[in-house]
Amino acid sequence: MDSEWQTAAQIQRLSGGDTLEVAKSLDRLWEAGRIDRETQEIGIGARRKSGGIQLRRIRYRRRL
Repeated sequence: MDSEWQTAAQIQRLSGGDTLEVAKSLDRLWEAGRIDRETQEIGIGARRKSGGIQLRRIRYRRRL
């Protein structure tokens, strides 16, 4: 992991392992204050009458 923002899937592709386990490990590192985390809500699809979906993108980076 470097100082650029990366998703758990991007980090998993670089380091290997199961994506879920990588995501859990990243959350533990964030809770311990070792890395930074950024979340962003993304709306996809139609907005009317409860159409579309909301996604949450979570990215991590090494703490500077």
